[in-house]
Amino acid sequence: MRALNGDDLQILTDEAETIVKSAAVEKQLKFDISYIEQFPATVNNEECLEAIEKAAVKNGLTVKTPGPS
Repeated sequence: MRALNGDDLQILTDEAETIVKSAAVEKQLKFDISYIEQFPATVNNEECLEAIEKAAVKNGLTVKTPGPS
């Protein structure tokens, strides 16, 4: 899973675990959840981001960026 920040990633993780647990109980299944590669949310370099946005605008593209949550 990917998220904009660590808090959102934790929310997604919790929701996924809840769905798995609920489905397992409903179907009388055993389950095990493990994580093999957790890493923090990706944070873009501001200077690089600005350069890409300027190039996009210069080429007539619309720049859309999600706001922080």
